[in-house]
Amino acid sequence: MVLHLPIGLLAALGAVEVWSVLTRPAAETRREPVSPTLLVVLAAVGAAGAAASGLILSLEDQYGGSVLQLHQWLGIALAGLAVLALGLHLVHRAGRPKFRAPYRACVALALAVMIPAGHFGAKMTHGKGFLTEPLTRSRAARAGLLSADSAAGRPVGASAPEGPSEQPPTARLAFAALEARCFSCHGARKQKGGLRLDSIEHILAGGDNGPVVVATSPEQSEMYIRITLPAEDEYHMPPEGRTPLTDAEIDVIRRWIEQGAKDPA
Repeated sequence: MVLHLPIGLLAALGAVEVWSVLTRPAAETRREPVSPTLLVVLAAVGAAGAAASGLILSLEDQYGGSVLQLHQWLGIALAGLAVLALGLHLVHRAGRPKFRAPYRACVALALAVMIPAGHFGAKMTHGKGFLTEPLTRSRAARAGLLSADSAAGRPVGASAPEGPSEQPPTARLAFAALEARCFSCHGARKQKGGLRLDSIEHILAGGDNGPVVVATSPEQSEMYIRITLPAEDEYHMPPEGRTPLTDAEIDVIRRWIEQGAKDPA
C-alpha cells in the first residue's frame, strides 16, 4: 500500500489539475472549482515514504542490477518532484498566482516520471515480461524446449507422444517449467532467498536455507516440497499472485529429480 498509494494520489492530482484547467474561473479572484491542497500534501508524503521504504528494501540481497538502479533514481526523482510540487502549491495558495504554472509543470513532470518508475518497480518485483506473461508462452516454448503440446498451449508433458525423438528429455522439460514459473524471482537478475534456478550449478548450490534439490529423492527436495504444498500455505511456490505450476509441470520436475537432477544441456 505504501508503494501504490502515491501512484493513485498523483494520478488523482493530475486529474484534478486537468479539471481545473477545463473549468478555469473567469477571473483570478474567483475560487478554483477544485482545491487540490489535500491531494498534494498526501502525494508528497506518500511519495517520500515510498522512496524511503524502497531504499531500505534495496539493501536486501535479492535485489540488484541495472533495473534496481533505474527504479531507485526514478523513485527519488519522483519523491523530489512531489515535494517540490507541494512547496510551489503552498506558495501559490498563499497569494502568488505566478507559481501556478510552475506547480502544474511540476505535477506533469512527476506524472511522466511515475510511469517508468512504476514499470521498473513492477519489472523488478514480478520479473521481465510480467505484462505479457498471460498472453504469451515462455521463451523456452518459442525456442522449442517444450513439447509440441505445450507449444500449442497445453500443459508441459500433457498428451506427450511416447516417441523419444518427438519428446524432449525430461531435464529440458523441467527447466522449461522452471523458466516459465520460477526464473522471474530466482533467475540471473533476481534471487529471492539467495536462490537461483537458471542453471544446474546454481540449483545444486541452493539458497540461503540450504540445498533445494536432493538428487533421486523428490520427497526430500525442498523445491518439490514447496511446489506441492497446498496453495493456501504461506510457503507454497510460486507465491500468491503468480501463475502456479500445472500438475504436468510438477510431475516433470518430480521425474527430473528422480532421474538424478541432470543438466539439460
